[in-house]
Amino acid sequence: MKGRVTPTGSLLVKSVLCLCIVLATTSCVADTTDVPGGVSVEKPSTSESLGGTYVEPAWMEKTRREREEADRSLEACAKKAGWNIQVEADHTWTPPQGLSKEQGMVYDEDIYRCITSVGGENVVKDEEWFNSAYGRALDTKACLENRGYTISSPPTKESWVQGNMENQTVWNPWQDIVEQVNNGTIELTGSEYLDLYTACPQDSGNSIAIGDAAWG
Repeated sequence: MKGRVTPTGSLLVKSVLCLCIVLATTSCVADTTDVPGGVSVEKPSTSESLGGTYVEPAWMEKTRREREEADRSLEACAKKAGWNIQVEADHTWTPPQGLSKEQGMVYDEDIYRCITSVGGENVVKDEEWFNSAYGRALDTKACLENRGYTISSPPTKESWVQGNMENQTVWNPWQDIVEQVNNGTIELTGSEYLDLYTACPQDSGNSIAIGDAAWG
């Protein structure tokens, strides 16, 4: 079982451990689960076959590079503290098993310290940040659409920013992907999701969890 990093929760009792890499740009990939099967449906065509004039924004490659660097830094920090973990492609890892309550508390503290040391959970998401994040959400929408997925229209920038500031559930292009997987419109395995997420990362402050969908 994996745990999930939160500012207040124990890593050992959560379902998935997720690293929010917050450097210049950030997102959080979370909640992987193994859900068997799914309805066999036709997958959308890829961007290679669609062609078109889509140009990837620079922040996406920057985000990929920073996450990879942060993953390796986290592993090194944990090893220095005495914990051998391997951060996987989805930026999650499996905590050590069989720890006592006291050992678990030490592990929680060490890993949380490592996460903050590589830039996690320290971004100030204020109105200015969300105004910028709105544009990145539109970038993610364009990326997914370029790969053949249908994404709903976004709300106005003002209402989206206000919703985020009030901690409301707001529009996210990846939510459409999750809902389409759940209702059988599309089918993605966990590995296919990770490939798509890597190609079209989210960085808009309200990241969608992998476990929200029944991945094949």
